[in-house]
Amino acid sequence: MKKMIIILLVIFSCSKNDDKDIEKYPECLDFEVSEVLDAPPTSVRANIKKYSYLNMTVYAFFEGNVVEGQTRVYDKSCNLVCEYGGIGNVNTCENWENAEFIETVWTDNR
Repeated sequence: MKKMIIILLVIFSCSKNDDKDIEKYPECLDFEVSEVLDAPPTSVRANIKKYSYLNMTVYAFFEGNVVEGQTRVYDKSCNLVCEYGGIGNVNTCENWENAEFIETVWTDNR
């Protein structure tokens, strides 16, 4: 009986841990993260931040390159919504100042 209880506790513990590992950003942004991690670390850390923008959840990917410094904004399906910043100070994000920050979902902590 004790063995059965222990087995059940292990099973329930594993399923609880799985809930914590739910992706915090779309899987297709793994490519962007891999590109950052394959390069030397920068003084300003690359990151992905989650926002509410134009009634949708979006993910702003900042590559961490201070010189280029461009941020690309993707929707949940990894469609490029807009981009801002960078050398040319590009800004295709209409009313980005009204975007609501939700959380930082990834940072290059090297």
